[in-house]
Amino acid sequence: MEFNLGFANIVELGDKLSEMLGKNGIETMSELIVYLDDNEFIKVDEDLFYRNRKDESEKFIPSDDEIDITFDLVKIIIRKKRQDE
Repeated sequence: MEFNLGFANIVELGDKLSEMLGKNGIETMSELIVYLDDNEFIKVDEDLFYRNRKDESEKFIPSDDEIDITFDLVKIIIRKKRQDE
């Protein structure tokens, strides 16, 4: 099964996880860490930037090694996969 991680998938995943955690009585912030290779990390980073920028004049500046997206009860952390992992 192939799963393309992009803006819509991240939002859907974060919302569903937050909802499920809440329904199961978990009220503290949880974390989901996703590791991506360099190419996939850049694609996700750019996708998030362009879908969320507020001003067309903003320029894309690549994230270093980590992207954090916070929802009600879950924080999705997307990290570059290191060569030794």
